[in-house]
Amino acid sequence: MQNGKVIAHASRQLHPYEKNYPTHDLELTVVKELLCDLERSEIAIMLREQGGVLATISAQLAIIEEVKEKQLEDEFLKKIVEEIDSKPRPGFVYENNVLTFQDRLCVPDCSELRKCIMTEAQNSKFAMHLGNTKMYKDLKHNFWWPRMKNCIADFVARYLYYQQVKAEHQ
Repeated sequence: MQNGKVIAHASRQLHPYEKNYPTHDLELTVVKELLCDLERSEIAIMLREQGGVLATISAQLAIIEEVKEKQLEDEFLKKIVEEIDSKPRPGFVYENNVLTFQDRLCVPDCSELRKCIMTEAQNSKFAMHLGNTKMYKDLKHNFWWPRMKNCIADFVARYLYYQQVKAEHQ
């Protein structure tokens, strides 16, 4: 709790040997389990310290860091960044060495990286095997690249075909 409000909640049955643990130790166990879950999901954890007190824990997918690193390797995105002061394009912003379009991360023209983003979206625990329209609507909140909708439609068509073939051979 913080300022009388719940900021995080985890629930599970206590093991018999944990019933006598102090609350503080139980809370640390929950944090440890959360960190292990995030690590298994390949989510990078960045801890920030302010005035000797741990202020925040922010989690960021490793794939987002990879997108940021590869942006200037893409000729199209590199040209936009170079011309942002002389010939600004509507919607594009370059701040903190990151290019965004309408508050969405610009993904470079790297088929493996885009495929990885779409695969993560398709295989998410919450995805329930999205169709291309739903997947596009979900991804467009955070990402942008030219011809994104067509790319997602092609990916979903191939993915669903692969799933059907895989099911037939089992």
